[in-house]
Amino acid sequence: MQPMQGAGAGGVANKIVIIGASGNVGKPTVSYLSKLVDPRCVYVATRDPSAEEGRWFSSLGVNVVPGDLSDVDSVRTAFAGAFCAYIICPGVEERATLACKGIEAAVAAGVRHIVLQSVSMADCVNALFGRQFHEAEVALKKCGIPFTIIRLPLFTENILLELDFIRDKSKIFGTMSPDVKCSTISGDEIGQACAVVLANPNRYTNQILHVCGPMYSKRELAESLSGVMGKKIEYEQLSSDSLRKAFLDKGLPAWMVTGLLELFRAADAGALGFADDDFVCLTGQKPLPIHSWVQTNKALFFEPSVGGVQ
Repeated sequence: MQPMQGAGAGGVANKIVIIGASGNVGKPTVSYLSKLVDPRCVYVATRDPSAEEGRWFSSLGVNVVPGDLSDVDSVRTAFAGAFCAYIICPGVEERATLACKGIEAAVAAGVRHIVLQSVSMADCVNALFGRQFHEAEVALKKCGIPFTIIRLPLFTENILLELDFIRDKSKIFGTMSPDVKCSTISGDEIGQACAVVLANPNRYTNQILHVCGPMYSKRELAESLSGVMGKKIEYEQLSSDSLRKAFLDKGLPAWMVTGLLELFRAADAGALGFADDDFVCLTGQKPLPIHSWVQTNKALFFEPSVGGVQ
C-alpha cells in the first residue's frame, strides 16, 4: 500500500490526527497506522498527554497532543494543519453532541478530510444508538468537507462482559433467539481497517464503509466457548427486563443498556446481518470467525473481568 503523499511530517498534506483514541478502536488503529505511514505524521489528541496512555502512544513514535471533544478550542488546536482527522466518539450518552463539536472544530481548523466512526444501525433513527450516530453523520455530510464514515457493529470483545457468568455459571445470556445470527468485529480488526483508510483517505472519499466480521449465533458462540473453557457453555435466552437488570447490576449506564436491548431486538428481527466485504477490500483478508477469535484470545477468558461496549 502507498500512503498518501505530500509535504514533510506535520504539513497539511499528510498530518493525520486521531481524537478519542483511548479505547478498543483507537489504540490498535494508531498501532497499525504507525506502520503504514511515517509515525511522525500521526497525532493523537488526548486529555492528558503526560498520562500513562499518552506515554504508550509516544512509544510508537507518534505525536501526542492535548485535545478533548468536550473542549472545542482544544480540538481546533489539535486539528490545526491536519489533512485528515479521525473522530472516535466516546461511549457516553452525549456522544452525538461531542461528534458534532469535533466536526465543527475540524471545519474551523481547515482539515481537508474527516473520518467518523459510526455504527451499523445509523439509519435506524427509532433506536437510541441509531439516532445518536445519524445526527453525527448528517452533520458530517453537511459540513462541506470530504468525508469517510466507518460504520461498526458491536465489538466482539463485549463477550467479555459475561466473563463471570461464563466462568461461574457456564452460561451466556441474551434476548435473541439462539440461532439468529448477527455480526460483530474485534477492536484489533477495526484498527487494521481504519489504519488503511487513514493512510489513504482520498481513496474512500464520501463513502460509508461497513467494517464487520462474520455472522454467528449465540448457539455457535456457546459452542466455541465450550471448547476453550473445557466445559459445556450454554446459552440462556432471557426477557428484556431480566437482561436489563443483569446489565445494570454489572454497572452499565441505563442509557447504554437501553441501546443494547434495542440492538438485540433488531438482531432478532434479522436487521444486524452485514457482509464483511468492506473489511476484506480494505485489509485483503477475511475477519476471524467467532471460533477462531475465541481460540486466539483464549487467555482473556482466564484473566480478571474486562470488556468494552461500543
